[in-house]
Formats: sequence, structure tokens, C-alpha cells
Amino acid sequence: MTFNTTGKVHYEGIKNEGDTAKLLMHFDLASLSIVLLGGTKNKADAFDPDRNIKWTIKHKKGVKNGSFDWINTSKVSDVVGDTFAPFLEQIKEYRKLPQSQRSAVSFVKQVRKDFADLCCSVLDSFTAEQLVSFIQTQMIDANSQMMLALNDTVNRNLYVYQADKHPAVRYIELGYTPFLKGKAKGSRRLLFTDGVKEYDCGLRIRVTSNNGVTAFLGLSKANRNSQVVFKLQQDKVAKLLQEVNAQVYTYWTVHWSPHCPLIWGILCSPGGRKEDPPRAEVRTAQPQSIASQTMRKIERLMNAAITAGKDWRLDNTMVTTVNGVSHVFLHNNKIAEVGDNFIVLMDGGFQSNTTKSRLNAILRAHGIGDEGIFQKNFQWFFNSSQFGTIPFFSGMRLNWTFTAHLSLTHHVDC
Repeated sequence: MTFNTTGKVHYEGIKNEGDTAKLLMHFDLASLSIVLLGGTKNKADAFDPDRNIKWTIKHKKGVKNGSFDWINTSKVSDVVGDTFAPFLEQIKEYRKLPQSQRSAVSFVKQVRKDFADLCCSVLDSFTAEQLVSFIQTQMIDANSQMMLALNDTVNRNLYVYQADKHPAVRYIELGYTPFLKGKAKGSRRLLFTDGVKEYDCGLRIRVTSNNGVTAFLGLSKANRNSQVVFKLQQDKVAKLLQEVNAQVYTYWTVHWSPHCPLIWGILCSPGGRKEDPPRAEVRTAQPQSIASQTMRKIERLMNAAITAGKDWRLDNTMVTTVNGVSHVFLHNNKIAEVGDNFIVLMDGGFQSNTTKSRLNAILRAHGIGDEGIFQKNFQWFFNSSQFGTIPFFSGMRLNWTFTAHLSLTHHVDC
């Protein structure tokens, strides 16, 4: 699946993997070539061929409660062998009974108890060696070198971190022993110990059915049958995001821009014209970590090309050098010119978070050192020790001498 950039895609809110992938593109965490994979055979939900990055995408309505699944599979035999085979054969015989007998309260209650006892026995029988093998193959290896994007669709926060940063990876590497703890029939917390202390990284194993016992017995109107499912769940999501130092991006209700492949925030009033270009896109929260490192890498390469006076291109950013002047482009829109003793700053027609980041990177590497662009109340400002804070305007030219004196003029040819 590729993404429409004609402006025909119009949505409010972030509802699915495709919308989250657009956010990843917007925040420059993924290139415009990112594609959705889909299907049960793919562990990753999306793949970015330009950057060779696989993404797994999760959605939650808030991160302070609830959980998400690392594994949710009906291929139970891959985990617990044929433990459930006799039960499932018995279910086939039960379904041949008259409905009046199958639907009897006492009968359903007994089948439910039998299934719960079986789930409990499966969890009780796990050995430490089996848990190590399971965690290594089903969680660590399956998510190796993958990036995780967790979209909080209620608070409109996008969290990004490397799946390898999960504490369970470190515990396994350190040789800690995993074990299950709890008394529930079909659920146990998955903890680790170093022989002295217990470590809880929010993992939980569940053995249950996807549609319930009544569906097993052919009594459900909504579902014709049921399956045994095995789950590895992530509880304590907020704590996990802190432990892995996830990057968090805050976004507004969004629209797909018809003018460029960016997502922007709707900043007009309820009665305003939604076709008016907004003055700002997003708010990015701290702390800076994995995602910002990806951003810094492309900006370091950009600045290296400017310093060397070479032509260069990566993803959405390009540098071309003509007669000793480097011209910098973002999404094919010029955003800067850098000479030996001047810098021209432009917004390229879109005062986006990415544009601002590129310009600040240029100022840090090629300016005097204390200049910067920031946003307040949806408006850009330029700040330096010499001029203080002034409104930013596209085409502003910074000139300096060997005594580091800075002057500011308007660049008319932009």
C-alpha cells in the first residue's frame, strides 16, 4: 500500500496504521516510500525501504491504563504443543448434542470450568527454560531491529522507540531467570529475577479463548466458533515508555495536505475556513531520544555537505552548491542559502516542525552560534544575542564579518 499525495485523503483523528504511517512521514521518522505490510505472516506493520526500517504500530486510548499485545496467536501448538487437543476433540462431540442440553446453565458452567482449569495447568507447567526460549524467539528475535510506534489516539501523542530497548531484552542478556506469578486461571505476570530481586517490566501471559465458551458450544449468535489463543501482553505502558526513554510527538486533529506530503494541525475556529493554510503544524514534547537521533543524523549529513561544498540528497532533504553557495531544499522547496559569510533563511512556504529543525541545524553549524528559530502561539520568531527576539520572515539574510558582527537584511531573490 502506498500513500495518496493528491489531497484526496481527508480525515480527522488517527484511526489506523495508515494514518500513523503518515504521522511518521510528517515527523521525518519515515520516508515517503513507507508501505503497509498487513497480514498475519508479517510481524512488522510497515516497512520503509529507503531507510531499511521495519515498524510495528500499536494504538491505545491513553497509556496510563490498559495494555497492548506483543503476541496474540491462535497457533497455540507452537507454544504449548497439543495440550488443548483432547479438549477441542471433546468440544466437537459436545456440538453434536441437542441445543437444549448444550445450553443448560450447569453444562455451560462445567465446560467453562474445564477450559479454565486447562488454561491454568498450561501456565503452571511452564519451566524457566521454556520461558527463556519463548521470550527469545517470540518477542526478542521477532522484533529485533524494529522500531515501535505507539499512537495514543485520545491524547494525540505518538511514542517512538526501538523495540530492542525493552527491559526484557536486557534481562535475558544478563541471564536473569523468568518466571510466572499470579493465581488467576488464565493469566500470569511474567517477571524476572537475578536470584535476589524480582524485576517487573509489565509483561503478562494469557491463555484464553477469542470468542468464549458459548461460541465453542455453538451457542453464540455473534460467532460460529471459538479458538484457544495465547497472548503476551504489555501492561504498565506508561512506565515502559519512560524506561525506554521513548520520543513523544504531540499532534493536533489532522488533515492530509494537498500542497505537500505533510500533516498539519487544524488551527482555525469551528466556523473558520478549513482550506486556509495553518500557521503551525504540531507540538513536539520532550525528552529527545531515539527519534531525534534519526533527525540529527540527516542534519549532520546535510551540514557536512554544506561544509564540503558538495551536492547531496537523502530522503526529503537536498543540498546543491553553485558558485560556492549551498542551496538547501526540503521536499523540493528551498529553505536556505549558505555562503562563506551569510545565511539566507526561508520557510519554503510551509512553517513546519521539520523546516524549523533543518534551519536551526544550519544555524548551529554555520552561524555565529547563538541564533535560533522558535515558535510561540503558532508564530515563528528569530532570536540572537545581538538582535534579541524578532518575528521571523522568509528570506531574512544574516551577514557577519570576521569580528563576528551580525547584520540582518531582507534577501529579495528568494
